[in-house]
Amino acid sequence: MSLRSTPQNPPSDAIGRDAAQMAAHMRQCDAARGDRFGLAGALQRVSVATAGRLVTVACLGAVLVAALAVFG
Repeated sequence: MSLRSTPQNPPSDAIGRDAAQMAAHMRQCDAARGDRFGLAGALQRVSVATAGRLVTVACLGAVLVAALAVFG
């Protein structure tokens, strides 16, 4: 017994249903990103790049201020 596409047995439209669900998901993600998503991403990259150096720069600044106070 084969399952042919007949009016009583329509073919499953799984691909079309999946595509519609994916399109809805993409619209939802696009709406959630907002207008300033690129700016937030750039700020996050800057934060990651500078986070490891923040303590070092703060310590060097403190040493510089102390040196200026003693010798300045």
